Amino acid sequence: MVISYWEMAAALVKNGAVSLELFSDSNGEHIGVFSKIEPLLGEIRAALGPQFAASFEKLIDATPDGRKRVAEARERMKAIHAKWPRPPKKRQVRVTLSENP
Repeated sequence: MVISYWEMAAALVKNGAVSLELFSDSNGEHIGVFSKIEPLLGEIRAALGPQFAASFEKLIDATPDGRKRVAEARERMKAIHAKWPRPPKKRQVRVTLSENP
């Protein structure tokens, strides 16, 4: 649902209902969302069709420094994620059954 929302918003810009300048002045979340899906676009499009998130991608390309901002957002998210505490490793417990009661 998140991607379809940004696809719809991008279509509004693409079709002139909202100017790119107004959209860029009032939004930034789409950069972070696109940074999450961009590495998967080829695989998703192979499964769902080439038009998946096409308007969204065109919006990113039309945004000044759009691809650069996407890459920067991805790196920021990686840095934040690297600081999160890691769950403890699961210990393996071996159980041996004795033949003698």
